[in-house]
Amino acid sequence: MKTLKEQLMNAAFDAGGSFKTRDGRQIMIARFHDFLRTNNIQIRTIEQIKGKYIEAYVDSRRKMGIGKRTLQ
Repeated sequence: MKTLKEQLMNAAFDAGGSFKTRDGRQIMIARFHDFLRTNNIQIRTIEQIKGKYIEAYVDSRRKMGIGKRTLQ
C-alpha cells in the first residue's frame, strides 16, 4: 500500500499540465503533507482528507503572510 505522500504526489502528477505546473503542484502537496504531520493529523488515504484539514492548512498559510492570489 502506498503512503499518503505517494498517493498525493501521484494524484498531483496525474492531474496533468506542463512540467512547471506539475512541479508547483507537487511542492504544494509536500507542504500540505508536512502540515498534516506537524499537526498530528493521522490519515492514511486521500479519501480521509476532510475539508476542515484543507481549511486549517489555508489558514496557517494565510497567517504566514502568503497572499490570497498565491493561495488560490
